[in-house]
Amino acid sequence: MTNVLMTHSVGAGLLRQAGIRMTLARLAVLNVLHEQKEAMTVEEIFNQLQHHNTPLSLGTVYGTLKHLHDAGVIYAHMEQGRKLLYSMQDEQPVGSMGCVTCGKKQSMDDKRILRAVEQACADQGVKLEMYRLNVSVVCEECAEQPKVRVVGG
Repeated sequence: MTNVLMTHSVGAGLLRQAGIRMTLARLAVLNVLHEQKEAMTVEEIFNQLQHHNTPLSLGTVYGTLKHLHDAGVIYAHMEQGRKLLYSMQDEQPVGSMGCVTCGKKQSMDDKRILRAVEQACADQGVKLEMYRLNVSVVCEECAEQPKVRVVGG
């Protein structure tokens, strides 16, 4: 895996702050999330671990993610009511954009959006607990594709 030493020290620090024991599974999962810089499903994390020849079962990855989330080390949030996405606490994107044509996803990191939502909550006298914006778009590549018209039928 790349950045193992950097992530080891980052991961070890995060685990120490949370008061939980450092294990290979926890460091490996934190390493994947740190490298990707965007929210990932448990399956995507597992696949990255397999790609890096990290011998963890899917069950271990699920348990590790639950423990890290419960300890407040990582974020977990639902993507459009379908799957939990996990990300590092300090790398939480404001939201994501997904192309409705090809499915390509991209993180949205414009903090002005988050500030606007926080202000709207403050104006309403409520405390923002969790926020995730999912925007459906047509990406530039798909928008440039010629439209196919079916004539007849």
